[in-house]
Amino acid sequence: DIAYLRHLPGMMLMAPKDGRELEDMLAFALDFGAPIALRYPRAEVPGRIGSSSTPIVLGKAEVLTRGGDGAVLAYGAMVAPCYQACAKLQEKGIMVTLVNARFAKPLDEELIAELLEAQPFVVTVEDGVLAGGFGSAVAELALRLGKDARKLRSLGVSDRFIEHGPRERLLQDLKLDAESLVRFIEREVSQGRKGGTDLASTIRIGSETESL
Repeated sequence: DIAYLRHLPGMMLMAPKDGRELEDMLAFALDFGAPIALRYPRAEVPGRIGSSSTPIVLGKAEVLTRGGDGAVLAYGAMVAPCYQACAKLQEKGIMVTLVNARFAKPLDEELIAELLEAQPFVVTVEDGVLAGGFGSAVAELALRLGKDARKLRSLGVSDRFIEHGPRERLLQDLKLDAESLVRFIEREVSQGRKGGTDLASTIRIGSETESL
């Protein structure tokens, strides 16, 4: 739905991180006066993530944690496992900036540009298809702004049909659960500390890495 709605002129896309934000976004959408697609999971949403929440502003993301070892841009329901992953990483001495993207359209251009300048890598995480999805939107923005898109990693649903099943089990299969995210970010941080890899030689798709 992110991919097929994102190209529609005048359409706004947003997704909440938890139940409180779902209520705030619904109120925002009803008062906005233009088309807004509000995406939420079929499973129960978390009650509240983080100690506070900033007001909803069109096209503005929310920074949940700060760190210089890398950045994670999570969209909607993927904020919860990313938040858990960042807490586990902090226990291991890895400090990551976690952003609740809130909007897939329009994106927070200023914040994304800042992260691409300052961070060694930026991971986008979504529970939708990667082709034309949230990660694609961030990559398009990076290219348009002239930023180093080689820093981007995109995690989501690869180009295949997904079987029906419990959401938690599907996220594990797709390597989008908290433990899988911890391992992925640890690898990225480790590679960066060792001097990095040839970013132009690989393309990351979901949990897979394919050589070009």
